[in-house]
Amino acid sequence: MGELHRLDRGGSPLLAAASAAYLATLSGPEQRNTRRAYRSTLRALAAEFAPPGTRFEIAELDDEDNVERLTAWFTARWNDRAAATFNRHLDALRSAVSFWAGQGWLAADPARRLRRRGRAPDRTRAIPAAGIEAILGMDAPIREKTLWTMLYETAARSSEVLALDIEDLDRRNRRSKVTRKGSAVDIIVWQTGTARLLPRLLDGRTRGPVFLTGRRARVALAAADLDPATGRARLSYRRAEEIFNEMTKPLAHPDITDPA
Repeated sequence: MGELHRLDRGGSPLLAAASAAYLATLSGPEQRNTRRAYRSTLRALAAEFAPPGTRFEIAELDDEDNVERLTAWFTARWNDRAAATFNRHLDALRSAVSFWAGQGWLAADPARRLRRRGRAPDRTRAIPAAGIEAILGMDAPIREKTLWTMLYETAARSSEVLALDIEDLDRRNRRSKVTRKGSAVDIIVWQTGTARLLPRLLDGRTRGPVFLTGRRARVALAAADLDPATGRARLSYRRAEEIFNEMTKPLAHPDITDPA
């Protein structure tokens, strides 16, 4: 259960307390990634409406001036980003607003003037079989070779595979639980190629992220995203994409992007 927070006048908590109360509802282990992403959105909201040294009650978002301010702020901050990024932050905001309204802290939706954006048409082409064989046959580091092989054999999203922890793996049965979009839990299954590579990649490790960076983390990260033995961090999607594009550039294939 979430912590109880002192309510201010009229039963309306401060923005920080309201945000904490909402995030406490995302307490399941399968919601870890959602909680992390939504916390980022709410921190940005707090930086705009309740910077340090100020008081901002959640009910103030019902004011028409603040509705206009929120619309302008959100658009200025994320309108130039990819549609998926824009929509993710909007989903986070609206999910929190729905919770706050359910508590009786808001009378209306302050994000009502914002609209989800359509994605640009996907013009990428599938890599032909010969291209796949060339990529998987490259003399690549064991981390990349395992990642690419697992992605190919499981047909999972990069973000799902990169989020895997060693404890998630059922290596005997060549499968693992993953968290899909919308926090749905699913099973992915791999084949012989991945099964042969995993022992070399893990090299005796029994805990922590499956795919790690090459160095210790330079910034503070959640313990779940660190290897407890070495302090190395979970490999990010952005870094994995950069490495993939750089290493496979000589093959002159179309860039691969995750399905939305």
